[in-house]
Amino acid sequence: MVAMSAQAFATSKTVTVTEAGTLSTLIPASEKNAITSLTVSGTLNGTDIRFIREMAGLDIEGETTDGKLTELNIAGIELTDGGDAYYEDAWSKYYTATSYDVSEDNDLYYCTDLSYAFTGTNLTKVVWPATMWEVGENALAYCSDLKEFVLGSETNEIKPHAFSRCSALETITLTPKIIYIDEFAFSDCSSLKSIALPAGLEMLDKSCFLGCSSLASVTFGNVT
Repeated sequence: MVAMSAQAFATSKTVTVTEAGTLSTLIPASEKNAITSLTVSGTLNGTDIRFIREMAGLDIEGETTDGKLTELNIAGIELTDGGDAYYEDAWSKYYTATSYDVSEDNDLYYCTDLSYAFTGTNLTKVVWPATMWEVGENALAYCSDLKEFVLGSETNEIKPHAFSRCSALETITLTPKIIYIDEFAFSDCSSLKSIALPAGLEMLDKSCFLGCSSLASVTFGNVT
């Protein structure tokens, strides 16, 4: 059959989620694994983040999916409580939340910063939520194809291992509001060539740039 709908070849999609947990209803099953560029706005919970993660090549446990998503713009989202866990390992499960909390047994994490959300996925470009204060722990770790990351305008902290082993990342622009860069935040970003630290930076934790073998230029304020 020669005639095919435009949707069959859809690679780019823009959606607004008006009810948390319903992103999957806005993207037909026939498009889920074909979309390569996605822009999402609205209120999201763990179910939605899990769905995006699957689109980007990995399921909740890190098993490979057929998803082909590489470019993700979530500048216009806010997180809310509820929904499914979006990531889990042998010891812990991670959920979205409006305030950070950890269960008594340290096995359930309720995150406001998308910790572990996209670790190991196929993403090459990410635009972070404008109002999210942090880039969560291991949020983009092991994204070996990540080349471009745009911080949110209100982001002030980059948490431990946020970009660890993002081996394709050559540069990142830190906004003036960044005041904390936690330990191992950029460890083993072997292609990172330069970084400009904002003048208002208050803490640069240990081993932030451990293993950044290509790093040749670090600027702090006006000092290189």
